[in-house]
Amino acid sequence: SKVFTSEILNPELQDMDSWADGILHIAEAQQKAAQRYIDDGSFELACPPLQAILKIMAEGSWHGHDANSPAVRKLFTREYLLSSDWYRERLAKKQEVEIKRWNDCVSYLESFLESPHRSEAAREMRLPSRLKFAQEQLARVSSAEYLDELVGTVGADPIKPIEFVPSDQPESEVAAK
Repeated sequence: SKVFTSEILNPELQDMDSWADGILHIAEAQQKAAQRYIDDGSFELACPPLQAILKIMAEGSWHGHDANSPAVRKLFTREYLLSSDWYRERLAKKQEVEIKRWNDCVSYLESFLESPHRSEAAREMRLPSRLKFAQEQLARVSSAEYLDELVGTVGADPIKPIEFVPSDQPESEVAAK
């Protein structure tokens, strides 16, 4: 009751000027939040639909379109997102991660099996069959068809470095460094 008065929690009880003022404050807060994503570079890591919405929130438009534009709305279709370069990059990264994981597994099992003093343990743990399975998985995830298997998943974040530009320092000064 101290932070949110009953008038705030019940906008139908507010006078029109107070209600309109509240809407303006919300819009300003959203604009500032969206601008921060653009300023700190994290905007570049967002999926295309989110980039469009952040631009619209911060600047009022995205490539000349507002949130009601069919061009913006199309970005939110499954078909668009699955065919985007952003998504394909995530799938390629996921494949790269899986290849590394299965390569590491194969290498570890091979090195374990090569050690003569571990032969009994290897037999008990059925490591030759596990190695065969790991090799099969490595072949599967290394294939071009594996990317098709990944369609519909979130893939993996390609983790790109972003350069932070302090808001009190012009980008031209940062670029000169």
